Amino acid sequence: MSSNGTTEVGLPGAVRQIPSLLREIWQIAPRLCSIILFFRLLLGILPVCLLAIGGQLVNLVIAGQRSHRFGPTLWWLFVAEAFVTLLMAGSTRMASHFDLLLSNQFSLRMNLRLIAHCDTLDLETLENSVFQDRLQRAREQIATQIALIKTLLQLLQQCIGVGSVIVGSVIAVPSLIAVQLLGVLPLIVLEAYHVRRRYLVMWGRTQAKRQLDYLQSLITSTASAKETKLFSAGAYVYNRYQAVASEHNSEDAGLSRSAAGMATWLSSCATVVYYCAYGFLIRSAILGVMSIGALVFLAGLLQRFNSQLLSLLNSFLSGLDQMLYVGDLVDFFSYPSRKRSLSITRLVPERISKGIEFKNVSFKYDGVQTAALSNVSFCIRPGEVIALVGENGAGKTTIAKLIARLYEPTEGAILLDGCDIREYDLTCTRALTTAVFQDFAKYDLSALLNIALGDTSSLNDFSRISHATRVAGAHTIISALPNRYDQILGRRFGGGVDLSGGQWQRLALARAYVRNATIVILDEPTAALDARTEAALYQELITVCRGKMVILISHRLSTVRFANRILVLKDGSICEEGTHTDLIRLRGEYAELFALQARGYVS
Repeated sequence: MSSNGTTEVGLPGAVRQIPSLLREIWQIAPRLCSIILFFRLLLGILPVCLLAIGGQLVNLVIAGQRSHRFGPTLWWLFVAEAFVTLLMAGSTRMASHFDLLLSNQFSLRMNLRLIAHCDTLDLETLENSVFQDRLQRAREQIATQIALIKTLLQLLQQCIGVGSVIVGSVIAVPSLIAVQLLGVLPLIVLEAYHVRRRYLVMWGRTQAKRQLDYLQSLITSTASAKETKLFSAGAYVYNRYQAVASEHNSEDAGLSRSAAGMATWLSSCATVVYYCAYGFLIRSAILGVMSIGALVFLAGLLQRFNSQLLSLLNSFLSGLDQMLYVGDLVDFFSYPSRKRSLSITRLVPERISKGIEFKNVSFKYDGVQTAALSNVSFCIRPGEVIALVGENGAGKTTIAKLIARLYEPTEGAILLDGCDIREYDLTCTRALTTAVFQDFAKYDLSALLNIALGDTSSLNDFSRISHATRVAGAHTIISALPNRYDQILGRRFGGGVDLSGGQWQRLALARAYVRNATIVILDEPTAALDARTEAALYQELITVCRGKMVILISHRLSTVRFANRILVLKDGSICEEGTHTDLIRLRGEYAELFALQARGYVS
């Protein structure tokens, strides 16, 4: 990769990636690869054998006409030609069949690797726009690599075919092939240059293509369609999409026009060279220098060499085009996570005795100059309910994500029972935590999976799912669905049933409750619920979460009064801390915010 973060562009850089791709293919199915290589070898050699047999047949027919005698050799050659023809047809079918099997296995392997790799990356990496560009290219290039496999197999077959033609022609007329190579070589150089230009253009469009996908989703996605229709924004989206896409089309047309003009001229030159060589063979036959059978064989070799060379050229250029993108896939899989784990590995304590402590923690989002958190210090003891309050952007959700280890601190440390949380295994520390975030997921899956994804081990224990559903107040919602727990939710798939915001939030709460976690993060868990339901839910929350460490984030200050301590955040720092009564007496930021909200209810 170059210093500016882009993949090395050009044939040398692309070719250097091919061995790793071939190793990947071989590891997927070595036996299948061996079978494919066998059939490709046959398909490369058999056509030349067919030409040789045909030339001998012509000579024997001509000799038989003169002598009026046709020996058994002619008929054996006839049978041999028929057998080779049948063998070629069968080999072509079998090669295509095994190519499909290999391509499917490769596609599955690459898509699974993509999912697994994304699962290992931290949230900060996934939110990074540079990474999203690479992810976009990787998704596109999985399909390209499947095409590249087929192209490489075709190249192998064509190279064998060209090699067999060269062997046959060297025996007879060595200069014949050399002349043909001189005719095609300039075309190869020109096309390689244009392939590289096209790649550079497409590489530079990655973000623009993501923008086009996003513009399209504004109209097609149910999440945004309501507003785009209400505000009549469709015309703007249409015009913006058309402008960007038309600019790309114009650029593509210019590149294609330039390539087509030069390629046409050089192809004409190569064709002239071919017919000059062909004319030489006809002249030699007329002068009696070679037999008619030799003419048929060499003319067939020449025609096959010319067509194979052009096919080889097209496959090479197609392969080069696809090879240039191999680096994008390798680049994606080598993209590192930003987790700053320490070399020490500790076992996560079975029971947390001291709790969690933030020690001078600061955090800054990538690409943002202002810190989201600045020198934050506080602790949460086992069995304690801590409320985080403050204006939007104060850093409340960032604290929650740091506790869940979705991010790691930029500075300072988070201690779990007195040890840096990064010393513990990431998966094990996350297993201690459950959460409902304000932007919780709405899975277009069954109601059962919407809950069970909180802890997939619950799929084997329906009683846990049922209990979590009742605790979250979602049992009535599911009971009213046509297929109850098996009902597909959302409008993405046929037969799906959509829910209201409050109903989705109930399922998100059930998903959090199904995990028997020590640390419970509730980030605006009742934002979509009415006041009566909210009050009942918090009463249930006190019972369900007894003995657990609870981090509650809410803008409704009336809902945080039962917390053991309230932390008031402002501009990424803690400005006040205490119980509801303490903070009201302090008459500071919290008291002011509480009074503002109370005034809205009594005025």
